[in-house]
Order: sequence, then C-alpha cells, then structure tokens
Amino acid sequence: MRILFATAELTPIVSVGGLAEASAGLVKELRSQGVDVDVLIPDYGGIELEDESLESLDVPAWVGE
Repeated sequence: MRILFATAELTPIVSVGGLAEASAGLVKELRSQGVDVDVLIPDYGGIELEDESLESLDVPAWVGE
C-alpha cells in the first residue's frame, strides 16, 4: 500500500500544536507496519530538509492561494 499523507504540521519540521505530534506518530506507525508513506506539507519557506523533493500541485481556483 502506498499513502500520500498531507498535513499542515509535522514534528520536528513545523509544530504549533498537537497536530504535528499526531501526524508524526501516525506516519511512524504506518511505516513500522510496512506501509510506503510520503508526507506532503506546505512550503512555509526558510526550512531546508534532507532528501526533500519539491513538486507543484494543480490546486482548483476555488481553494484560493
């Protein structure tokens, strides 16, 4: 199984509240069960990651910027 996990926060990259810890915990558990998980977070700028890849997404206009 392959999952694209989209979240606004992910510990330790960007954390404002409990969502970051919950997201990281879920991704870790899925990976421990052998699930192939890719994580998608917004580009907040100024954060450099190892092994990161940047890809553009086509977002419907009704979503906004």
